[in-house]
Amino acid sequence: MIDAARRLFLERGYAATTIPEIAAAAGVAVPTIYWAFGSKRAIVGEIREAWFAAAQTGARLREVLAIQEPGPRLGAYAAFMANQWATGAEAVAIQHDAMRADPEVAAEIAAVLAGRAHPRSPRPGMGGYPRRIQQ
Repeated sequence: MIDAARRLFLERGYAATTIPEIAAAAGVAVPTIYWAFGSKRAIVGEIREAWFAAAQTGARLREVLAIQEPGPRLGAYAAFMANQWATGAEAVAIQHDAMRADPEVAAEIAAVLAGRAHPRSPRPGMGGYPRRIQQ
């Protein structure tokens, strides 16, 4: 179901894709989609979570944050970001499209981004993401 939704969101866009179309592409009944996800917004969230799992976002970010020396930390962060883009370009495209179409998706993603700030950073701006993203 997630793969079918991902394909349709990329081909047609978030706003133009309907739950019945996702169900048809996945070969399931419409109620199955609603039972499994509840909404298109939740499907976008599942696509994001699948990306984070595939990219091993949490573990890789913890590894970056454990590095104390600025040079190696920067290199590890660059590798982390390259992995994020390599594994998540489609998910990012879907997220951006959904954010433009649905204010609730935009608010949910803003909350995810706000949660990226690392509370135990050795100094401001070293929380794993650039300061401009943390704000």
